Amino acid sequence: MCRRLLLSNIQSPSAIVATLDALGYRSITDEIVAEIVSDAVYSVFNKLGEHITALVIRNLCKINNRTEQQLFRRCDLVEGSIRAMFGRAADFFIDEIKDELVPFSLAKKPGLSLEEIANEMREVEVMRFVGNLAGHEHVGFIYNRKATKDAVLSQFFDHLAAPRTQALISLSSCGAEGKSAAGKFEKVQSIITYDEFLKVKEKSEAMDVMFKWIWDIHKSNQSGRETRIAGEDASWFLRNGFENEFLDAERMMGRRLHDKMSVLCSYDAEGITLASQLKRVIESHRYVIIEQPMAVYVAPA
Repeated sequence: MCRRLLLSNIQSPSAIVATLDALGYRSITDEIVAEIVSDAVYSVFNKLGEHITALVIRNLCKINNRTEQQLFRRCDLVEGSIRAMFGRAADFFIDEIKDELVPFSLAKKPGLSLEEIANEMREVEVMRFVGNLAGHEHVGFIYNRKATKDAVLSQFFDHLAAPRTQALISLSSCGAEGKSAAGKFEKVQSIITYDEFLKVKEKSEAMDVMFKWIWDIHKSNQSGRETRIAGEDASWFLRNGFENEFLDAERMMGRRLHDKMSVLCSYDAEGITLASQLKRVIESHRYVIIEQPMAVYVAPA
């Protein structure tokens, strides 16, 4: 399937999801959100009695030709089907379901649809996952927008968390807005820029420089907690002639890291131009975070 994806379409969210599906990855975020949505729908209709609830759920599934598990992953279908079944009374049930879901989301706007609330719930779950990393994880993160990348990295380098050793491979020592990477991510103790890898005499030496830097940082960690290391945009290696060297290094690290480190490899989707690159990026990581829709995928066992 990966080879059939069109080059012009390889960076699209649908192409990324299709590749994850083809490689057997599954969205643990969707599983969590679907369970919360299911509990909310059951809670609302159970007020009418369990028999009525069973009838409503059965009809919702029948209308959409989906199982319960499939249905509750699509809040747009849930809302549309309730409107089709209940007409004018639908708003009452939908508002009740929203009230059940709001505590699990960032939702502050009263006019959001169920699907929009579910998307905010996905964001909450992704940020919780990033914040709870505890070591031995090798995580890929394919982003489409700089703001999303900064938000995830800020959570990864949470300044409110207990002290731990943290390091960043940065695109530049000073961002476009004039703020340094150190200023943007306050608790990062060590920063190196990607341009440092251009100073080697031989391309093969670049990964030696990177691994030595990572190992030196990890050795300095006396906190008892995991070492956290992130790359701001690993597609830099793909754009600057280090594709094979870096992707081979990603594979060699393995999906589960031997040492107590959490490594987050961020990739700007625009920098991944080939289906073969996307496949190699995904396969190197046990977990892959995507932006649209925001979710964490896990590799097959």
